[in-house]
Amino acid sequence: MQTDGGYLGSDFEAFFSAVVSGAAGVYVGVLLQDAGIETDLVVRPGQRVSLSGDASLPRPPRWGGGGFTVQQRGSLSLRSVAVREVAVSGGDLSLSLAQVAVPADVLYQIFAAARPGSAVRLSEVTVPDSSQDLGTLTGSATVGADGVAASGDQVCCSITTGLWPLGLPRFGCGSSSLIDHACDCLA
Repeated sequence: MQTDGGYLGSDFEAFFSAVVSGAAGVYVGVLLQDAGIETDLVVRPGQRVSLSGDASLPRPPRWGGGGFTVQQRGSLSLRSVAVREVAVSGGDLSLSLAQVAVPADVLYQIFAAARPGSAVRLSEVTVPDSSQDLGTLTGSATVGADGVAASGDQVCCSITTGLWPLGLPRFGCGSSSLIDHACDCLA
């Protein structure tokens, strides 16, 4: 992949501007405080964007009212950052959320919009507005050509099984439905 852009640092305004340029590249930012970004940030094809909150802070820093949209062949990784909105657009994309609180409707939209070739990874994700205590969600799902989560080593099951109470679409693991393998999938 040819890269024409990139960023590494903790100046969130420079990070935002670099990603907005649309240039392919690797963008790594660290939030040391609330960013106050009110504009949506679009992760475009060829961009690998990673944003982490400083782990030494008493709470994850807030991105702001703006959200994130990951387009086809884009990659977004968020760790220890408070966000309001994350969306996906197209297939063959990568989304990784770690130690992030995500509203139930946002998780639903992510999984409902994921297309073939897309990979979604969750690590210690909480759903604060869920009517049920889901604890933390960890696992990954890769959407196959048939539109269902590919099983591989069945790691896809651990998140989608945990998300059943949210009324998410019924992802299958291979040719079987998730509900049939719930016990096998939870390791």
